[in-house]
Amino acid sequence: MACSLFGTAGFWAIGVRTCNYEGHAKGKDKQREGIDFSINDKSINQLWPGIVAGEWHNNHHLFPKSARSGFRPHQVDLAWYYIKLMHKMGAVTAYRDDKKRFYEQYHNPYLVSKREADNIS
Repeated sequence: MACSLFGTAGFWAIGVRTCNYEGHAKGKDKQREGIDFSINDKSINQLWPGIVAGEWHNNHHLFPKSARSGFRPHQVDLAWYYIKLMHKMGAVTAYRDDKKRFYEQYHNPYLVSKREADNIS
């Protein structure tokens, strides 16, 4: 029993460390304009962790208390769907969804600035 518990804890710790290491692009600057808006921490949104665990890492850094981190249509967030299901069933009484704030504070201003830059050129 003890070996199973320690083995599982070790597996979990390595998984969390790997997720954070990869989610910060292994310390390199791999952020993409128009996709990664939290620019001070090198965090990046990645497809596989995003779909599998709802871990859109850069979005999580923008809104760490949000139950949803997949804000854009292609950012599938299975954890969010589960939370919504549990809310409809009454198992979750309150949650925070910052999708609207993401669009207001980051995505829409980016699109406006991009359109203005295109009109100038």
